[in-house]
Amino acid sequence: MIIVVEPQMQGEKHVIVNAGILEILQITFPGDTMHLYADELHSKRLLEKPYLSKQNLVLSSYKYKPKEDKKTNIALKLFRQARLSCKMFRQAKKHQAKLIVFTSCFPFTALFVNFLAGLYKQKIIICHHGDLGVLLLDKNKLVTKIFRYFIKKMMVNRNLKFNNSLIYGKSIKDKLIATIPSICDNSFIVIDHPYEYYGNNLFNKAKGEILTLSNIGTATLIKNSESLFDLAQILRTNISNNELKLTQIGSVATELQPFINEFVDVLKRDGSFIPNSVFEESLAKSDYFIYFFKTGGYYELCPSGTFFDAIKYLKPIIAIKNSYLEYYFDKLGNIGYLCESIDDMAELIRSIIKGGKKQEYFEQLEKLKNAQTQLLNENISKDFERQLCFVSNHILDSN
Repeated sequence: MIIVVEPQMQGEKHVIVNAGILEILQITFPGDTMHLYADELHSKRLLEKPYLSKQNLVLSSYKYKPKEDKKTNIALKLFRQARLSCKMFRQAKKHQAKLIVFTSCFPFTALFVNFLAGLYKQKIIICHHGDLGVLLLDKNKLVTKIFRYFIKKMMVNRNLKFNNSLIYGKSIKDKLIATIPSICDNSFIVIDHPYEYYGNNLFNKAKGEILTLSNIGTATLIKNSESLFDLAQILRTNISNNELKLTQIGSVATELQPFINEFVDVLKRDGSFIPNSVFEESLAKSDYFIYFFKTGGYYELCPSGTFFDAIKYLKPIIAIKNSYLEYYFDKLGNIGYLCESIDDMAELIRSIIKGGKKQEYFEQLEKLKNAQTQLLNENISKDFERQLCFVSNHILDSN
């Protein structure tokens, strides 16, 4: 028996990565029953995934309390997660579960389940996603400082006998150890971010349209998305001459409203939901996806789902260089361009407009197709199983 618990993500959030983790676990432990504990709507969306086996999947859903003020909501979430965690360990002991997998955790919850793992002598895996990015977040809010404290404390004081930390990408593990040198790098499992690469029904862009570059997902300061509007200012002549189109496919956070200018086509300025048909039509018209994650920023410790969208939809990448993207460019080959600055990016785009990169574009499309195969969940599961065995043997040898 394997227990899989999602203690915080609700609804659609993280459905793809959690479905991927479930598939990887089902491949790794084909004879074991998976007991899934998650938000009701989240569970429903997971069960809609056709690649998940329903035969050995037992569902136990729960509901979150709606519409509470922010401070109370955080306090109630912590209490709810702590209570749920205790329940998971009692269930694991009762049914002699091989493993409990926490697909996400608040930093405080992660520290708490680390304690419970030792108390119950229960093997666990904690999947780290956006929580690690807080370590590089350039904010001095009290909540951010508290999160940093608990993340560092948990990482330094992990119970290596029972607690395996799962990280999505080798560059993130390397950056984490560089950020907190006192961390012991044993008991880490490092895999690529699970994703879905099938179901790409985008129609081909008609020839003769102007070069279109798209920033996808919600535009935020954490993503350095204001640089999209800076880039548009630099390339405003090309945009005005109908040689280039820059689009923001996704909502724009309130904090970025002052940066919006007339040179970027923003689909939704009010932050409202974009219908899927409009979203996919806009993606289809894109030649490249553009990213502005900066060096030393949040997205060197947090995987980006929008990066894997480029692979799914076969869109070469134009991005500002950071360690996360460099890792995948080294791993996957020529899937686009990494630039040192916005000015370098603008110069590259001018070159593309002049027609100097046509052959390379088709080469990049082939590399993206290869990347889809390389990053399938079935292949990621091989890495997962190998590392899980290695970590278990290492623990046995050291005790």
